[in-house]
Amino acid sequence: MSDNSLKVITPVARLSYPFLAKPQPGAPGKPDKYSCALIFPPGSDLTGLKKAMLAAIEAKWPGKVNDAKFMAGLHKPLRDSPDDVLAKGYPEGSTFINVRSNQQPGMVYPWPASPGSKVPAVVPPEKVAETFYPGCYVVASLTAYGFEAEGKKGPTFGLNNLQWVKDGERLDNRRKAEEEFVASLDAAPADLADLMK
Repeated sequence: MSDNSLKVITPVARLSYPFLAKPQPGAPGKPDKYSCALIFPPGSDLTGLKKAMLAAIEAKWPGKVNDAKFMAGLHKPLRDSPDDVLAKGYPEGSTFINVRSNQQPGMVYPWPASPGSKVPAVVPPEKVAETFYPGCYVVASLTAYGFEAEGKKGPTFGLNNLQWVKDGERLDNRRKAEEEFVASLDAAPADLADLMK
């Protein structure tokens, strides 16, 4: 089976719970992980993700994709139940997925690195948290694989790379300090240069 059947580029998704500038601490004895949730709006074409999931099941458990009882007992990474979606505060009818990586994913913009280049511009490390915030829109490169751990088994996805697509309303309602205090600006003191040192 070709590895290409396990790799997928997602439709445009909103980013949630990003741990991309630095990894999220793992459970005791487990490695730290870079991670995020991808929220797909209602009507998103998830065919590529579903095909990759089936390929991962076939790779891990050959011949089991036609076993209805086996398939019914598998963990499902694409979560769309109203209870799951509502519990996270995501828009009604959306589907979300949590993805992780031991290594920091590559992160790029949707424009070229230089005029005429066919390579996308890389997001500088110091801009990762500012660019990939909860609520921005992204496209992700994922790899599906089968897992068995802690009494669960099924297909899941590893995070490879992310491309920022456009800004969106923040999901965490956080505002920049320069936006919060606009109404309370006073005249700068005469010794401002000294204060800023």
